[in-house]
Amino acid sequence: MSCNRLFAMVLAALAITPVAVRAQTCDAPMSLFEGLPHHGTTCGQANSLPWIGTWSSPHPDYVATFTANAGLGGFFQLQTAFEAAYALLPSCDASAEPLRTGVTGPGGQEQIPLDGLTPGQYFIVITGRPESPETTCGTFQLTSFTTLPDPIYRDGFESGM
Repeated sequence: MSCNRLFAMVLAALAITPVAVRAQTCDAPMSLFEGLPHHGTTCGQANSLPWIGTWSSPHPDYVATFTANAGLGGFFQLQTAFEAAYALLPSCDASAEPLRTGVTGPGGQEQIPLDGLTPGQYFIVITGRPESPETTCGTFQLTSFTTLPDPIYRDGFESGM
């Protein structure tokens, strides 16, 4: 078998192999941007936060992050296709007490208000409802209705020009 034919077979196999879900954890959260709807799933994710403050969370977690500037207002809108819960956290660890929490049912919507946050980094954890079976997971859409800092300019992308 020629090298070209073997290479073509490997590429074909990779093209039809399902891609694993990229883990969204406290160590590698998804960054949220202004005005862009984010589609995600908790299925295939780890249960990286079995406790969120005093709230038991035995389900797969999806962790996203954003940075708040002074005077941030508005909200994130969460739409889910499963029995979901969310927590807005000031830090991403199991002992952090949530600033906001909520639950939705399949096809439900929930607004996560952002008023009163001090400048800094925050985390949104999307998971199953506490009373749902441990294997509960599903898809969601998270959309920002607020002004978030542009990470390219915030990190000095254009410095040195």
